[in-house]
Amino acid sequence: MIAGGLAGLVLVLNATAGLWSWAMALLGLMVAVWLWLRRDSASRRADDAASEALDAAEKSLRQATRQVKIDIQEVTAPAAETPAPVAETPAPVAETPAPVAETPVSAPAPDDLTRIEGIGPRYRDLLAAAGITTYDRLAATPADQLSEIIKAATGRKPASVATWAQQAALAARGDWDALAALQQSLTGGRKA
Repeated sequence: MIAGGLAGLVLVLNATAGLWSWAMALLGLMVAVWLWLRRDSASRRADDAASEALDAAEKSLRQATRQVKIDIQEVTAPAAETPAPVAETPAPVAETPAPVAETPVSAPAPDDLTRIEGIGPRYRDLLAAAGITTYDRLAATPADQLSEIIKAATGRKPASVATWAQQAALAARGDWDALAALQQSLTGGRKA
């Protein structure tokens, strides 16, 4: 009789243990789904905040660019002409050669800065707004100044700025093979 009771108790415990296993598995699954949903919403909030910060920086950059254009127009506006003093006696007329028209100095054509690893269309546009449109100018600009230009507009420092000058110097010389070899050793524009 005791043996039959023990056998029944073992069967009940085995059934209960199986039920507990299922309950624990279900509870674990529910916790995993809850954590995943929570992480996903936090990630979306972080992405939204970063996007808003970028939009605000871009708006600020556009306003600053507009102000610089206005300032440039004010500086280059022709000054009001003042009348020349009237000479009392006419000076003798000497033959002078005809003035030679000055050839206007034009800015060099912009280079495709996106050929530099680490510079995409967004960074190219930010650099162009700062007056950096050629490989020579990019190579001559210190890395900390380039970082500040990008950071002022995006709120973050570009990771690959340290190699831009070296890449730009090769591109300015037209040494595309050396540039390609250098870029093979880079990862995301950074030295590997």
